[in-house]
Amino acid sequence: MKKATLIAIVVTLSTVMFAGVNVTWGNTYSDDGGTLTSASSFGVWFDVNDATSVGWENGLKIGI
Repeated sequence: MKKATLIAIVVTLSTVMFAGVNVTWGNTYSDDGGTLTSASSFGVWFDVNDATSVGWENGLKIGI
């Protein structure tokens, strides 16, 4: 049973390693009544295929 668990863990980690998963970290800027404010933003993007990706950065986003 231990060997099957180890194989399952290795297979799961290898699929995540070679998947199109991107972690992003950036800044967002907004103009709140004449005052420019800045905030950090974090996100994650998943590649669906070569031309399409779906992600989350302060809200759901789709890249085509």
